[in-house]
Amino acid sequence: MAADSAIWVEDTLVFKIRKTHRLKNGSICGYCGTVDSALGVIRWLDGDADEKVRFDDVTVLVLTPTGRLLKYDGEKPVPLTRAEYVAIGTGASIALGAMHQGATAIEAIKAAIAHDSKTRGPVNWLKIE
Repeated sequence: MAADSAIWVEDTLVFKIRKTHRLKNGSICGYCGTVDSALGVIRWLDGDADEKVRFDDVTVLVLTPTGRLLKYDGEKPVPLTRAEYVAIGTGASIALGAMHQGATAIEAIKAAIAHDSKTRGPVNWLKIE
């Protein structure tokens, strides 16, 4: 799983952050959307959230150690079983096109960085161990 690093507020790049995380159960996840909501969802997935989790402005993908891919944009995950690859965020269409042509997730993010106005490096990535 790979992700860019850009965090935007409207049309302003405000900072860069790691958008891929390893969960306590060995799963890996990546997100797009509002940072505070995403980090709250990640804490919730790890069983560490004390506050109510907001899903209205975030999408989180989780890849489990068994290879199951789940999409969270609400409390109930949606299993993604039909696609060989998936992408979320503003550069998703570019990344999907790159992966369709055989690019790895990292190469797909680099393609989105090169062609999407809101996708920025560095690329960060994780793999299932």
